[in-house]
Amino acid sequence: MKLKFLKDAKINETDIPEGSIVDTDDVSAKAFIESKEAIEYTEDIESKEKSLAVKEIVEKQINVIVKDNKEVNMDYAIGKMLMDVREKSVTGMSIGTAADGGALISTAIAQLMEVAMEGSKIYGKCRKIKLPGGYNSCKIVTDASEPIIRATAPVITSPAEGADKTATKLAFGNYTATLVKSVIYIPLTDELMNDAVGLDGYVRSYMVGKAAADVDVQILNGAAATSGFIGITTAGIGASAYRVAEGWTTPTIAEVANFMRGVNPAFADKAEWYMNPTQWFSTVDKLVVSVANTNGMIVNPAAQTLMGKKVNIMAGMTSGAGVLYGDFSQYTVVEPQIQQGLKISEHIRFYNDETVFRLVNRYAGGPTFLARTLADGSGSAAFVVDSGTSS
Repeated sequence: MKLKFLKDAKINETDIPEGSIVDTDDVSAKAFIESKEAIEYTEDIESKEKSLAVKEIVEKQINVIVKDNKEVNMDYAIGKMLMDVREKSVTGMSIGTAADGGALISTAIAQLMEVAMEGSKIYGKCRKIKLPGGYNSCKIVTDASEPIIRATAPVITSPAEGADKTATKLAFGNYTATLVKSVIYIPLTDELMNDAVGLDGYVRSYMVGKAAADVDVQILNGAAATSGFIGITTAGIGASAYRVAEGWTTPTIAEVANFMRGVNPAFADKAEWYMNPTQWFSTVDKLVVSVANTNGMIVNPAAQTLMGKKVNIMAGMTSGAGVLYGDFSQYTVVEPQIQQGLKISEHIRFYNDETVFRLVNRYAGGPTFLARTLADGSGSAAFVVDSGTSS
């Protein structure tokens, strides 16, 4: 008879640890069962234990461990979370309660947004200001100081020993950034809603394409002067004080060099290119064939670099403002500490057999480093844009 031991035991002076499964004679087996040291290990028990083991593995895979709003383990977590949210929405927030008609409900989405924003090309590089609950706006501090390399006051002088010192001071300003909403709808079929793995992958990719791209586009093209996003490439608004404009037509090596020279030396190491697809492929076409491009030192289509700097292809950049070179650590994004939330409706797309999730986020943002003139008389800023469309 096959036994599973519930505690440590001995068979013919051989130690049997707790949990062991052993075949033994019927007489010995009966004695162990009567003393409650073991149970008969039937095929039914064996099958149930295997099922429980598999369930435990799956539960570990979809478990979410969150510490200080940081995602530690997110295997299938988003898919599982959305399935749970839908279940609650149609059962009145608890199992066994009558359906409530699919009323909208909220749930925490900190981990969902972290995953979504990983796909951004700009947002992740920006400074962040986290607002506590109840706040709709925030002062963004601007920097007009650069005493070492700036040609005009404030400056640093070298007076003689004992002479009066020329006082210098830092120059700061500020403006108010008012939050605006970003609303994203995610329609999901019933088949997908019953597949945690497929649902998880779909929502992650969808969110990266929507939430992250939306914020990136607003940072580039936002039309606000002091609320929402001050788009760094948008003409005729507050961003003009925070950028340098250079010509970009052919382009030529000289035009590329002018863009790179226009970024303040303090930010040159972190600066990258941002172009719409048309501008990037035009740049590749012109520079690869018109100059000595040995080993891709000027433009490298495979590595996607221009003069050794990364080129980010931005589908959201307009045809009129399709080139930017700069460092987005000098752009500040304001957002709540906890975003508004995720809500669900089973009825708005009921005729299509789709459940719709609505994700509402609130953001604002703007540049912080004011353009200034260097000692050599050249313009300098954290961002350089095309003078033909964005000045």
